[in-house]
Amino acid sequence: ARAVLSAVGAVDGASGQVTRRGTRLARLGLHPRLGRALLDAAPVVGARRAAEAVALLSEEPPREYGDDLGGALRTARRGGDAYSGRWRTEVRRLSGLVASSAPAEPEPVQAPGDDDVAGLVAALAFPERIARKSGGSYLMVSGTRADIGDGSALRHADWVAVAVADRPVGA
Repeated sequence: ARAVLSAVGAVDGASGQVTRRGTRLARLGLHPRLGRALLDAAPVVGARRAAEAVALLSEEPPREYGDDLGGALRTARRGGDAYSGRWRTEVRRLSGLVASSAPAEPEPVQAPGDDDVAGLVAALAFPERIARKSGGSYLMVSGTRADIGDGSALRHADWVAVAVADRPVGA
């Protein structure tokens, strides 16, 4: 836990003391990895877009949303189910927290697409899970190999940022 807190800048690595950033992260009410992604992505993609992706990662979406975070963002935006209602509430909460906890950042001149936003936020939250296609699988920065399901929209991507990785039963 201390390594994660140090990696996201929440505690000073040498002294173990909470940093100013750590206090901001604590006020977000998120896992430190997701808080870091929100704070670091907001100046790049805008507070609302960062909040949308983080809210998606903070509560696992229904399986029918798929494994592509960009696609899941689009589904949550237009969805009328209970999950999308909770997601919208969390987006408003997180957007407000980012806006109130930092100087106002201008929205990006050219808004990135949902796939780029989702990839950036996932990579900021889980940098050890950035993966490059290698043969028929993906090799994460951590050294772990991962497979993507045959029906996935991500199957042919050269690079992916893995938000959730499940181990097969018995592995």
